[in-house]
Amino acid sequence: MKISMTRDVKKILSEFYKNGKKAYLVGGAVRDSLLGRDVVDFDICSDALPSETASIFGEENVLLTGEKYGTVTLFYNEKGYEITTFRSDGVYGDGRHPESVTFGKSLAEDLSRRDFTVNAMAAGPGGEVIDYHGGLEDLDKRVIRAVGNPEKRFSEDALRIIRAIRFSQALGFDIEAGTISAMKAEKERLRLVSKERIGAEIIKMSRFSFMPPEYVEIVSKAFDGYVFGDTVKSLGGVSFSRKDFYFAALFADTPKEATYGCLSSMALGKDVAETSAFIADNAIKSFDEDGAAELLVGNGRDKVKSLAAFKEEAFSDYNLSHTVDRFEREKRCFARSELALTGGEIKNLGFTGKEIGEVSDRLVRLCAGGKLKNEKSSLAAEAEKYRKKT
Repeated sequence: MKISMTRDVKKILSEFYKNGKKAYLVGGAVRDSLLGRDVVDFDICSDALPSETASIFGEENVLLTGEKYGTVTLFYNEKGYEITTFRSDGVYGDGRHPESVTFGKSLAEDLSRRDFTVNAMAAGPGGEVIDYHGGLEDLDKRVIRAVGNPEKRFSEDALRIIRAIRFSQALGFDIEAGTISAMKAEKERLRLVSKERIGAEIIKMSRFSFMPPEYVEIVSKAFDGYVFGDTVKSLGGVSFSRKDFYFAALFADTPKEATYGCLSSMALGKDVAETSAFIADNAIKSFDEDGAAELLVGNGRDKVKSLAAFKEEAFSDYNLSHTVDRFEREKRCFARSELALTGGEIKNLGFTGKEIGEVSDRLVRLCAGGKLKNEKSSLAAEAEKYRKKT
C-alpha cells in the first residue's frame, strides 16, 4: 500500500538518501493520509544524527529543538518539519520521560517504542507503507490499540492514556479491549503528569463530541482523585461549540473549591479558567427571575450569557437564555456603568463619599429586579426618596 506525499516531503526524504542516510515519514501523517484526512504535521524519522541532518540541509535551516532526544526542526520552503533520529528509550523514571535514549539504526526498533499501532507506521520516499505492528488492520477495524504490551506503554508515559481517548474521539475509533483495560489499570499514574500537558490534550479533545462515561472515570484520576458525578457522565456525545464549555462540562460535578484550582493548573488562561469554573458551578442549577437578576448583578452579562448558552448545548435548557433575552428587551441594567444616572450626578443630588456607591448599588438592584426603569428621571427620583429616608 502507498500514500501520497507533498513534493517537499519527497524532496526531504530523497535528500537524506542522496547523502547515504535513511528517512521516513512517520506517525500521524501516515495515519491521516491513509484515512484521507488533511495532514497538518509531517514528522520524519531518520538514522541521521541531529548534527548530520544539519550538515545535509545547512545549519541555518535546522533548529535544535530537542537534541537530547534526537529531534530537530528543519525549515524547508518556509514550513517546519520535525525530524527525529531512530532511537530506543531507557527507563521512564518519572512515568513521563525516558531517563536516557539510545540512537539506533533500525526503523523497526524506533517504531516499536511508539504509542499506538495506527501511529506506528512509516512511509519511504516512494510512499510505500511500512507496518510492523498491525496498524493497517487496526485502521480498517477502526480501533486504537497500544503497540506491544499496553500496560508497559502506559507505565512508560501516562499521558498516553489521555492521548488514547483523544485519538478515539478525533477518529471515531473504539479503544481495543486490552488497551482500555490497561488504561484503567494504570490510570493512577495520571497524577504524575503535569496539569499543563493534560490541559493541552483536553483542549485538542474539545473539538470533538464529549467523551463517554467510562473515559470520564479514567480522566478524573488526573485531577487529584476527584471522581466526577452523574451529570458529567450524562454528557457523552454532546458537541460543544467552545473549549470553556467542554472544561465546564468536565467539572460540572466537582466541588467548587477544587474546580478553579484544577482549571488554573492547566494553564488555560485566566479568562477560560474563570468562565469554565463559573459555568461548572452553576451548570445544574435552576434560576427563577429573581435568581437570574441576582446572577447578572454579581457576575456580569458575558459570564451569564455563556452559562445560558452552555445550558442550551448541554441540556437543551433554554430557560435562562429566554430570561436574559427578556431582560435585555426591557433594557434592565446590571452594573453601575450601565446606569443612566452617573456617579457625578448622584453626587450633585447631595450624596458624598461611600454614599454614592451605596446609592448606585441600590439603583442597580432595583433596575435589575424590574422594579425601576433605567431612566435618568426615575433614577434621580428614587435617589432623592432614598436620601430623605436616610
